[in-house]
Amino acid sequence: MPLPLPPLPPVQARCLERSKASGRTDDSAETVSRRARTFKNQSMPVIDEVSTRGLLTKVDGAGDVDAVFAKCSEAIAPLAK
Repeated sequence: MPLPLPPLPPVQARCLERSKASGRTDDSAETVSRRARTFKNQSMPVIDEVSTRGLLTKVDGAGDVDAVFAKCSEAIAPLAK
């Protein structure tokens, strides 16, 4: 019998729950963990570089969709000028 997996971080746990709700039987804990590793290894270096250049604006994604949209809109408003 395989060893049990350690608990998933909250964002990965949400992804796994969402996959169950949507009927995606191919989304297992292993798949979600692999996607998170791929994101960390391939995307985070880009984010780090953009941040180093002073071009990164972080937006708190907590809250409902309208609140997060408002925060994003505020963050990019200076770029529209």
